[in-house]
Amino acid sequence: MAGKIFINYRRDDCRGEAARLHDKLAADFGKSNLFMDVDHLLVGLRFDAELENALAQSDVFLAVIGARWLDLLAERQKSGERDYVRAEIAAALRRGVLVVPVLIDGALLPRADQLPEDIRDLVMHQKAEVAHERFGRDAAALIHGIKEARKAVAPKAGRGALAGGIAGLLALLATLYSFWPTPAKPPAGNIEPELAFVLRGHGGYVSSAGFSPDGTRLVTASGDKTARVWTLDGAGVAKR
Repeated sequence: MAGKIFINYRRDDCRGEAARLHDKLAADFGKSNLFMDVDHLLVGLRFDAELENALAQSDVFLAVIGARWLDLLAERQKSGERDYVRAEIAAALRRGVLVVPVLIDGALLPRADQLPEDIRDLVMHQKAEVAHERFGRDAAALIHGIKEARKAVAPKAGRGALAGGIAGLLALLATLYSFWPTPAKPPAGNIEPELAFVLRGHGGYVSSAGFSPDGTRLVTASGDKTARVWTLDGAGVAKR
């Protein structure tokens, strides 16, 4: 499921353009799926806490950059004034979300050596350009790019969740087995291995298997994306 789109901008740089972009995105993704401080902060709420919460819900971060963006960054650094725009970009880069520098009306992406260390990786992200004279076309291209990027990320996330789920299940079963009684030691001497019986039930190859400490249970994981617990009785019949 897609998260929200966070719009980061400087009010003294490109407030109007950021507002136009917000309205264009809202028409396609829905206003509730966007975050822009002016529209979403309620009276009395802590500004920093709400921004952090919004970032946590976002999977796309748009850093809107106009002609004065770099100069305003330098001014904040020189004065020591807290720079929320910089803090938001740094947080988005740490979270690993989709970060898109959006360059307004021919603004240039700053060089890495012009940026503080915590936001220097901004220059590594593919930019988008939006110009006043072709705003509709550029905004549509940005919307299309966001949708395509989300499609590319979704299958990877799904595979990761599946693998994590199977691993978590096996870990849980292993924990449960750890509470079972420890079996007595087998008699000394060489024991010749022999095939006792065959367990049937998985629809794919078995990737891992393990016995419980008392030797009465077997858990297996398979390429068919299932895990099974087997009970072994004296007759050699495996029950699922």
